Amino acid sequence: MHDMYIPILPRYTRNMLRNMTKKQMVTLGIIAFCTASIHLASYFQLRKISRPLLQDLTGINLLQEGRGWMEGLCLPQKLTSETQFFEYFNISKEKQTCQNWRIFGEGDGKDHAKHVCLDDDYHIQPDSCLVLSYGITNWSFEDDFDKFGCTVFALDPLLPLEKQQEFNDNINFLDMGLASFSGRSVAKMQGKKVFISVTRLENLLADLKLDEMAVDYLKLDVAGTEEDILQDLLLTSPQVLRHVKQISMTLLHHPSTVEVPSALGSQPVGGGGEEQLSLEYGALWTYIQLLHCNYFRLLWSRQVGPSAHEVVWGRIPQPDDEEDNMPSISWDY
Repeated sequence: MHDMYIPILPRYTRNMLRNMTKKQMVTLGIIAFCTASIHLASYFQLRKISRPLLQDLTGINLLQEGRGWMEGLCLPQKLTSETQFFEYFNISKEKQTCQNWRIFGEGDGKDHAKHVCLDDDYHIQPDSCLVLSYGITNWSFEDDFDKFGCTVFALDPLLPLEKQQEFNDNINFLDMGLASFSGRSVAKMQGKKVFISVTRLENLLADLKLDEMAVDYLKLDVAGTEEDILQDLLLTSPQVLRHVKQISMTLLHHPSTVEVPSALGSQPVGGGGEEQLSLEYGALWTYIQLLHCNYFRLLWSRQVGPSAHEVVWGRIPQPDDEEDNMPSISWDY
């Protein structure tokens, strides 16, 4: 009876089906059904997202606009100009959401100071907090969190031996770096190329038995490799971000005149060519939007030189954080 469906199939497939026994046909049908069921279950699981987040991202109540089919999709904004890119970092007092800032590491000047929001929403409690710090300067940041009562894991594969120190039980030093893969990498130290050990953040947390714990503060001073780490977190292991409360890092952006869109959806300015978006702008904007889709909001920002911003993001807690429920992201405009 299945011959009635055969003409629409390629010749090789038609011949294969004609030679199959009834038992083989039944087995093939069961496999196809199970495969389709898995894909459908994954699709509907990924489409779960809160309605307020959808409206916050787009600025439009899409459901009232008669576009209810878009409920469940996170819709990142296009990057249309460099002005739009830099305006994102401009936080006025009216837009300020954190009411209780505390500076960690301020004992050695503002370059080593990190802003931490201690609002009740983030539940960063003394004597029961966890901090991950990648990139060590003078230990003032780590020491301040130690005094605050947090357990600190400090990572730096290029820290000279003379800058390493005796630690108490709250500070743990790891001679390795973070990257989008685990293994060996090449870095420069005092003008020479050296091999260093690197690992993915997801793997590090699992190895330390911390993968089920909340990370109260993630500091990334990573000397230009921030995009590599963001890419891994946002595209490979976004479930890790559910356990992170705040992220501090310095974003480097180097404008160029090359008009290249990001592979993930950011588009260059078209038409008149008043401004051309660089590849760096487009990629960073993509990651910023993906952070937004994962409920992170910019809490604090300051420009450090013409091509860098120091930022702090905070994650808005979600009612379903305990479930395996991440937003689906659409890049179709």
